[in-house]
Amino acid sequence: MSQTWKIVVAVIITAIVVGGGFYFWWQQNKKVETPKITQETETQTPTPVQITETEKTTEPTTDKTQKASNNSWKTNENPLGMPISYQYPGNWTINKHGNIDTGAVSGENGNPVFEIFEERELNGLTPKQAFEKKRNTDYEAITFEQATQITGKDAYKIQGQALPSAGKDYGMGIEKIYVKSGNKIYAIQFVDFDKKRINDSSSYSTYQQILSTILFSN
Repeated sequence: MSQTWKIVVAVIITAIVVGGGFYFWWQQNKKVETPKITQETETQTPTPVQITETEKTTEPTTDKTQKASNNSWKTNENPLGMPISYQYPGNWTINKHGNIDTGAVSGENGNPVFEIFEERELNGLTPKQAFEKKRNTDYEAITFEQATQITGKDAYKIQGQALPSAGKDYGMGIEKIYVKSGNKIYAIQFVDFDKKRINDSSSYSTYQQILSTILFSN
């Protein structure tokens, strides 16, 4: 073997020995540190809650009989022997002539007035014919007229001003309905002495309620 190859082999062997020694030393001295992973879980301790079961007690609803008040409604049945009934506010008053029920009821201080009566001289006519008979004698002005029905019976409704009463320079507001039942003509009317237009009466809605309660028994 030549001198050159000897030198090369010697260098390689030296490198192997030195490298192996260093590797051995490194293995003996290295420390493997495994990072400690601590998982911190925040635990919330629930605040103790005292659960109390409360029984809700509801007083039973009972029907109580209430005494009639001024605002309760009353019934006027068969005034003057007519086959008619209607309801009216309890704070209204039945108008009587002596002890005879005239078929009329009125508000406080006698105004307004709701009235039903038989127009005997108009019996046998149609409701519109009955009105035409009275157009020029009972009214100062007519502002509205229309055929209608009351509880299924033919009727004719008018609005306007009646002839002026004593002490008045204008006719009071009036609504009048001529109704035919059988062969008879009945007049249903509502007047307000303080109003020229009946629709301006503060009791007009009350009148309409009364009107809705009318019943004919024939």
